[in-house]
Amino acid sequence: MKLINRLTHSLIQNKIRLKWKIMDLVRTKGMRWISSGHFIQYILLKHIIHRINLAHLFAAHRYWPTNFISKFVCKEMPLVAGRIDGFVDIVKIDQLKPIARRTIVLKNPDIQKAHIEKGVLLITFTETFPFFFNYIDCHQLLKYFYVVLEPSWAGYCDPNILFWMKHKPHPVIVQATEIKDFHFLQALKSNLIPVTFGASDWVDMRIFQPLPGIKKEYDAIYVTNYNPIKRQHLLFRALNEMRDPNYKVVLAFGRDGYAKSEINHLIEYYNVSNNLIIYEALPQPQLNEILNMSKVNLLLSFKEGSNRSIFEAFFANVPGIVLRNNIGVNKDYINEMTGRLIEEKEVLQALLYFKTNWAQYNPRAWALDNISPLVTTRKLSRCLQKIAEDKGELWTRELVPKVNAPEVKYFYPEDERSMLDSQTVVSLFLRTNFEHIKSEQVLKNHILGRSMSKGREPFEKIREVKQS
Repeated sequence: MKLINRLTHSLIQNKIRLKWKIMDLVRTKGMRWISSGHFIQYILLKHIIHRINLAHLFAAHRYWPTNFISKFVCKEMPLVAGRIDGFVDIVKIDQLKPIARRTIVLKNPDIQKAHIEKGVLLITFTETFPFFFNYIDCHQLLKYFYVVLEPSWAGYCDPNILFWMKHKPHPVIVQATEIKDFHFLQALKSNLIPVTFGASDWVDMRIFQPLPGIKKEYDAIYVTNYNPIKRQHLLFRALNEMRDPNYKVVLAFGRDGYAKSEINHLIEYYNVSNNLIIYEALPQPQLNEILNMSKVNLLLSFKEGSNRSIFEAFFANVPGIVLRNNIGVNKDYINEMTGRLIEEKEVLQALLYFKTNWAQYNPRAWALDNISPLVTTRKLSRCLQKIAEDKGELWTRELVPKVNAPEVKYFYPEDERSMLDSQTVVSLFLRTNFEHIKSEQVLKNHILGRSMSKGREPFEKIREVKQS
């Protein structure tokens, strides 16, 4: 019976390993083939069913964006603009409160002047955007606010992003850390204005910081979740090849993911349980402490959004290892001060290198100068100021800074008292509410009244954002 159980257990492990290997091939080399398949279907259906053939074109670009496919998307733009409504995701109206928590006002509109000085509304997570399409009068919203989008996943040939093109001539800022997405948005020559920063550039450096007196007890850390997209098996395989029971790696899992059992089987298959220290759902201050105890941080995913964990480690002064073929991370952020870009076959070599050379890097100094939320706020403010001035619009006040910790919130807590509440703004521009607003002056009074009702000045004076 014991022999049967061992054989069954071994069969399960090999089945899971094979499954992960196949999924990994699909996510990496298979992406090109899937993209090619969708593109061929787009060509075949081009003059038959416009709706379906455009869906295949979008998918082809998301799976493997190339300049060749981008040219076809650009050529189809007149058709896409007219048919984009049919591709945007449907969401429920009862999502108002969680949607509002993922938006933040970085500048109040000033409606007390002869001409409106627009405010700035930043919206996080790609899945949040369809709510605005389905329920918000975006045309009216864009009269009073510049909108800044912070997508959560690479691959911007996405109707949930592209529908904002319907609102030309209003410019919409789109954060794009992946260079292919940045160039794609540029090629569209639309009102979608890409910037090179993203979710990685809003880390709270007051939470993630070096701690005095902390010893390096762990050789590496991987902040991950229970999802195969994180490709933990690359780490397990490297540790198995290393065969050093004294090499210690932290796996800091979040709450997300469905593959906990499979990951545990893989740990057993590769016989690396003695190398691993596992934590789950660590609060940010405790995660910072564990980062401080680690020599290097890993990111082994092939494609995701603008990953934050690698940059949270930077602010804790922990260098990073990132795969060179990763899609989503701004590769300029991985440099001689912050870490290394590597090929997949170099994981073992990189782990051994940082075991003894981690102290040669100083990622926090670089991060403070280049990607802190205060620096990023200035970048965004200058971008919007140029847009406003080019359009002959007013720009007399700076933005207030925000952080992702992990959800969006103000860098300075006192700004919450002076900024319009995001739920107030979202509620005000609901189409159902707009049916009762008969004139623009009523709308202006309504915004002013909502702001004044909290007993605060609705619009703050010019403020300089200073690096602390």
